[in-house]
Amino acid sequence: MILADPPVTDTVRNAWTTLAIHRRGDLNLCDGCYELACGFSWYPCRKARCAQRALVEAGVDIC
Repeated sequence: MILADPPVTDTVRNAWTTLAIHRRGDLNLCDGCYELACGFSWYPCRKARCAQRALVEAGVDIC
């Protein structure tokens, strides 16, 4: 099986979904990391930073 890179629109959609889940919560902690894995991480967590980087690379204005 050969896996190809997903289309840019899928990458952008996945990045926006990740940012919607991994959001800043109380005390500047990531709510997504806590809700999904009962983990504590400062916001922006690793997943949020990767999603932000993917949006910037796709040319999407995230501000």
